[in-house]
Amino acid sequence: MFARIRTFALHRSHAQKTLYQLFRLTITLMVMSSLFLGASQTPAYARENAEIAQVPTCTDPLGCIELTPEDPIHIAYALATSGDFPFLGVDERNGIEIAIDDSGGQILGHDVLFDGHDSGCTYEGGLAAGTALAADPTIVAVIGSDCSIATDGALPVLSAAGMVMVSPASTFPGLTDPSSPNYYPGFLRTIHNDKVQGTIAAQYAYEQLGALSAATIDSGTASYLIQTFIDEFSARGGTITDQIVIDPDQTDMSNELATIASGSPALIYMPVFMPAAGYVISQARATSGLEHTFLMSSDTLFTNEVVTATDGAVEGLMVTGMDTTKYSAEYTNTFLPAYQAKFGTDPTGNFHAQAYDAFMMIKAAIEQVAIVDPDNTVQIGRQALRDALYATSDFQGLTGTLTCSATGDCADPHIGVFEYHTGYFPPWRIWPDVDIPFDYTLHVVPTYPEVHGHDWLPGADVTLTIDDDEDPGNGVLYTQTKNADDEPLWCGYPCFDLDGVFPLAVGQYVSMSDGVETKTVQVAPMVITEVNPVADTVSGVGDPGERLAVNIWSQGGTARYVTIESDGTWIADFSVFGDEDFEQNTADIGPGDNGRAVQLNPDGGDDGTLEYWNVPNPRIITRPNDDWIRARDWAQGTLLTLTIYDPADGTGDVDYSVDAIAASPSPDWGWDPNASYADFDLSGFDVQAGQTLTVTGGGIERTLIPTDLTITEVDLDADTVSGTSTSDLEVDVSICTDVECFDLYVT
Repeated sequence: MFARIRTFALHRSHAQKTLYQLFRLTITLMVMSSLFLGASQTPAYARENAEIAQVPTCTDPLGCIELTPEDPIHIAYALATSGDFPFLGVDERNGIEIAIDDSGGQILGHDVLFDGHDSGCTYEGGLAAGTALAADPTIVAVIGSDCSIATDGALPVLSAAGMVMVSPASTFPGLTDPSSPNYYPGFLRTIHNDKVQGTIAAQYAYEQLGALSAATIDSGTASYLIQTFIDEFSARGGTITDQIVIDPDQTDMSNELATIASGSPALIYMPVFMPAAGYVISQARATSGLEHTFLMSSDTLFTNEVVTATDGAVEGLMVTGMDTTKYSAEYTNTFLPAYQAKFGTDPTGNFHAQAYDAFMMIKAAIEQVAIVDPDNTVQIGRQALRDALYATSDFQGLTGTLTCSATGDCADPHIGVFEYHTGYFPPWRIWPDVDIPFDYTLHVVPTYPEVHGHDWLPGADVTLTIDDDEDPGNGVLYTQTKNADDEPLWCGYPCFDLDGVFPLAVGQYVSMSDGVETKTVQVAPMVITEVNPVADTVSGVGDPGERLAVNIWSQGGTARYVTIESDGTWIADFSVFGDEDFEQNTADIGPGDNGRAVQLNPDGGDDGTLEYWNVPNPRIITRPNDDWIRARDWAQGTLLTLTIYDPADGTGDVDYSVDAIAASPSPDWGWDPNASYADFDLSGFDVQAGQTLTVTGGGIERTLIPTDLTITEVDLDADTVSGTSTSDLEVDVSICTDVECFDLYVT
């Protein structure tokens, strides 16, 4: 049985009154009996029963909800859970379900019944959902809707039914403005008011982007947001060139965009829902005069759908939205893991935390105003519930500290500006703080020469600029633009190989930019002068007082940070512990070790002038199946002699001999200009396992006997490489991408 409900001027039923009167008579007789017996105090059981008898009749002007001990507390939703906007409503409903879980599934010891209706994102959908919910007198409160226009449809009937409606996403200012025809008592929201979002959009456009003119596009759902933007943008000195209205079902935007282009605005402000927004974005990029116009929207486009629907056209689209980095620690530490565990995905929308807070705020208000009988019968006054919600103050929610105004604005608004990039969701925060998920490191290697980055935006066009001063306006010495994904990639991501193209020199200013980030390094006079395997030191010269990072890459990147001495010299000593926490180790530098030294920029980042080092490790590499032999790491220019002796022919003679010169750089070790290699011309000689290969030169001799090594299978599904070889020998299996190689040693 669900709740017993009386919606206006509640009175108990005749049967209840009769039982109540008989119960009072029983108590009276018991009390009189005790008096006759001369008792000086009322028995405990009589006091308890007397307290039960004094539960008040509902006097709430909007009526009360009465629940038996078995009845659930019914919370309902009106959200867009299908059609074009399920990413909104389903995401918010998920947030509410986690709030219910965090409440143990109960309020005041009563189970929570949670259900609702799809309100879509239309007035008609909201009206239908609101009418259905208002007809259900068991509902204590409604959470919804996502779209202001749907809330506008639902709110009048819910308000007339005495219900409260708390929205996690309806931002239209008129909903909380008593002078507006859209205002109805009983509405509150945990989302910001559009007055806040529109103001921030205008402020960023004018003050941060420097946009002096703007056009607007409305699909009929954000007129007040757009008007706020217009008012604030104009007040700052900006000019509005056009105000365009489109149909939300429209797909061809060419006429409207041509009209906008004729006014040459610096920015288009378009708080439009998908799918219409996708057509605007894609077609704007193809409209003459708008190719480089700023596009800005609101939190309506904080969805992965805009990335998948617009492909590369989404690049640079800016949106205002909730800055979740300002949310409580519980959001990151507890809520998000619970969301992933429960639904198997990250949040799909932008209002799940507001929906969570809406439920928790309703729960707190119910616990404050409910009258609870000792048997857990509950009475909740509808006006009392409204009053408690409006009086919410300093409520600690996921989204911040919520305090409600007298008309229902409760949010603790933290609005940021975010920028989309092709293939990435969510967009990156660019204001008020920059939060780009890439390290954007720039290294300049004058000894090679090459310039490279690490962890730049994949797929972005990156421009390299080299100049003798910091003023590009007076011309530059060299510039080149390439895609970060383009070859070569051996030196970094992106990688500009300048060997034979442009000579880097000390004092030059080297910059890389992808339109999101720009990095600059002034080439420093940093040089490695010695690597000492006996002392386990790397030393050199550089700019006095500057910071230097030295790494041994072949030993897991073991590092030492040192400051260059006043005389310009420096030494990194790996034989003793360093000063930093991560330097509490030592390293034994030996043949084959390699690494780098970077004189870091004065700004404290990881950018700087880099030089590679390695300790030569002369050795022979062969692929018998390909009849290929290479010598590595002899001193450059050394004359090398290869001899091949095959014991299987029984002659005891040398079967083949050929000379080669150790050259540089090694094509498979290209990052190190000191590395060398020599490939031997075998002229058809058949290299076999068991032969003896010897290379001599420069007083160094190395010998290799090839083994029977065969790859029999590469299983892409199992991610395994299988083969055969001589037993008990270690096999190094390498897998190389365009950028780096990974090694696995097996026996």
